[in-house]
Amino acid sequence: METGVFNGFSTMGNEAEVLNLVLEERRKELVFRGLRWPDLKRLNADGSISPIGLKRVLGDAVYNLQPNDPKYALPIPPNELIGNDIRQNPR
Repeated sequence: METGVFNGFSTMGNEAEVLNLVLEERRKELVFRGLRWPDLKRLNADGSISPIGLKRVLGDAVYNLQPNDPKYALPIPPNELIGNDIRQNPR
């Protein structure tokens, strides 16, 4: 490869390979910007890729968030529930 010359991905394989490449780059470029959560929620609901869960270990406790878990939805603020015909997201 030459330095300073763009080399396209025209020789890339199927859609899954391209999607994985884009997701990997997006993960690197948007770290600490709070965009991973909506990406996971959207991609897990789409079903075009293998479901992605989250696991965190804090001290002796292990927390798992399975794909498509209702906990992906954040609680609706109480003042938004007042006077509106909506119900709170499951916890």
